[in-house]
Formats: sequence, structure tokens, C-alpha cells
Amino acid sequence: MEQYLGLIFGCTKKQEEKQCPFRYLRKIPVIDAIKIWDELSIEEKSEMIIDHKKCLSYHSNPEQNCSLELKTLNKN
Repeated sequence: MEQYLGLIFGCTKKQEEKQCPFRYLRKIPVIDAIKIWDELSIEEKSEMIIDHKKCLSYHSNPEQNCSLELKTLNKN
């Protein structure tokens, strides 16, 4: 889990998303962000990391994501 600590300092993309679970931690003093990160449960950290990975996956292939969104819309 600690290999993801760097995400509290910045996004690996050029611009972070508004719904990023790390966004709040990036806006507070570093010492406070680290303290909060250390106090999170493994489950909470895992959920944040999963959301981060989904975001990276989504934004790494916009053409594929667009076609997936269209398929989803057509099913409804």
C-alpha cells in the first residue's frame, strides 16, 4: 500500500479529475495528508487505489471508452 503514498502529492495524469479520491489529500498540508493516509484502513486505501487505477485505465484509451459508453447507452 505504501507504494501509492506518492498519489497524495500529485496525479500521474496532467490534470486530476474532480472525483479523484486523492484530491482532498492533495489540498491539505503534507504532514496532515500523510497522517490521514496512515490512519486509513487497508480497505479504504484499497478502494482509493482501485478508483485511481480505473481512472488511469479509462483515460488511457479514450476511443475504446467512447465506444463502450455508446454500447451502454444503446442497451438502455
